[in-house]
Order: sequence, then structure tokens, then C-alpha cells
Amino acid sequence: MPRDPICGMEVEPRRAIKIEKDDEAYFFCSKTCQDKFLNNKRVTDSDKKHKGNRKTTYTCPMHPEIERDLPGDCPTCGMQLEQKAAPGGEEDNKEARILARKFWIGLLFTLPVFFLALGEMIPALNLKAFVPFNFSRWLQFIFTTPVVLWAGNIFFVKAWKSVLNKSLNMFTLIAMGVGAAYGFSAIALIFPNIFPESLKQHGEIGLYFEAAAVITVLVLMGQLLEAGARSRTGQAIKALLGLAAKVAHRIREGKEEDTAIDQIQKGD
Repeated sequence: MPRDPICGMEVEPRRAIKIEKDDEAYFFCSKTCQDKFLNNKRVTDSDKKHKGNRKTTYTCPMHPEIERDLPGDCPTCGMQLEQKAAPGGEEDNKEARILARKFWIGLLFTLPVFFLALGEMIPALNLKAFVPFNFSRWLQFIFTTPVVLWAGNIFFVKAWKSVLNKSLNMFTLIAMGVGAAYGFSAIALIFPNIFPESLKQHGEIGLYFEAAAVITVLVLMGQLLEAGARSRTGQAIKALLGLAAKVAHRIREGKEEDTAIDQIQKGD
């Protein structure tokens, strides 16, 4: 049996009041419920009509004094700006999708770098029998490059913005650490002869590709978890706001009438 969308009662279709709206049939137990439903629909349609005229303001959750008309990064801490109204919309989902894609692809490239770099410490793996030493070092370089320069490029962009804004933050530190590890390792691999013998172990310069890749992927994972938490929080706030009454019962000249909340005047 169908249910009344206002009071939730099960109603007999043959005896209930029936209306059709947007190619969908609704059944009501009484005319009161029908009127409430129609008033609610009018308010909802009005909200949708004026939604496009509302200005969206973006702010930083850590620095609420910063407000922007367009999405972007906080000039102070580098965090993604959120809508000042309840977040959790399409833009948050887009950010999470981008971070998820970078994280999973970065993780896929990081795992072989990790095992190639640390495999020598696990004698049971005996990687040297399968992957020659020099070939292993070049493989690490090849796999780490997309992790740092593609998956981790957002950290370098945020770090550069922090320098321009003269407000160094967490992303400045991440970019410096990852960039130093990757840059030093790349130079040591391509131009090993420019380093003095005192820096070499067994005739080779130590590489830190695995450190650059692992740090990048771990920070991406943290950013992804943060984006997911913000999105869920925004959705919860929207759900709570959706419970707010859209229609008020106003008594005028001894008669009760349903009126949209935004139509209520002082003294009603």
C-alpha cells in the first residue's frame, strides 16, 4: 500500500486523495496533508529557482577570516578552501576523485621502488639474482619520476604559492623534503662522477628514490582521508539543515494558514 508523504500513514488508493506531480502519483489521507505537500513543493521549487542567484563564498577551515569568491588554496596554510555554506557537494567529490586517482596510481608505482630499494636488506628475496644492481637503480628512477612529478605535483604547486605569499607551511616542508630526495638521487644516478669518493659506499652513491615516493604517497593518503572526512561532515550538515521547517503555520484573522518561512513578517 502507498504511504502518505506527509504523515507516513498507509492509505487505501481507492479512498485516498490522489494528485500527480512531475509524472509521479501521490496519495494523501486528508486534504490537510495534501495542502501541506503542495506548499512544501512550492517552497522547494522556489528554492531551486533562486539557487543560481546565491553567491558562493569559499573559506579556509583553519583560517575563517580568509574568504574568496572562487575555489582554490588557502594563501596561509595551503589547505583547499571550502564553501562557507554547508560543504560536501560536487566540488568536494571532484577533489576526492583527483586525490584518489593520484594516490592509487602513485601507490602502484611506489611498491616496486620500495621492494627494489629495500630488497637487499632481505637476503631471502635474493633480488640481485633477478635484477642487476645498476638496472635496479634505473628502474627506481623510472618508477619514482611519475610519483613525484605527477602524483605529487600538487605539493610543489602549493609550496610555490606559499613562497609567493610569504607564508611557509606544511606543503613547503613536504616539497623541500621530497624534492631534495628525488633531485639528489637523480643527479647521483646520472652524474655519479661529480661526487667525491668520501660520499660513496662500495663505489656507489646512495639513492633515496624510495623515500621520495613513499613520502609522496603517504601524504596523498592523508589528503584523501581529510577530503573524505570533510565531505562526510558537509553531507551530515546538509542533512541536518534539510530537517529545518520550510513552512510555518500562521494565524491570520482567526484562520490558520501555511506560509513559507521566507514570507514570515515581524509580528506574524
